[in-house]
Amino acid sequence: MLNTINLQILWEAISSLNILVATSFFVFLSGIGIIITRNPLYSVGCLILVFLNVSIHLAYLGLYYISLTYLIVYIGAVAILFIFVIIILDLRNVYKSETGFSKKIPLAFLLTIFFLFY
Repeated sequence: MLNTINLQILWEAISSLNILVATSFFVFLSGIGIIITRNPLYSVGCLILVFLNVSIHLAYLGLYYISLTYLIVYIGAVAILFIFVIIILDLRNVYKSETGFSKKIPLAFLLTIFFLFY
């Protein structure tokens, strides 16, 4: 009987850790999606996914009020405001000019390494 109780506790700990790691991984992937996508509407969509995953993470940790605040304030107000501003701006001419994004990747990588270690 003692072994089954210990196994149940161990299983609950492992499953809760897996959910927390999964939400953290999806936050990381959505954050990368914000940076990589070239369409601003897709970036805002990835931003909404970041907020949603952070809210799920906080709710799983038991911080329900902060989780709901994230949903209401960030997704309900900030992300919708970003979408409204992007739609109001006429961005059709932005895509016609090539900015040389691939030339800036090494500089971005070096700055990232610099800020991570200093």
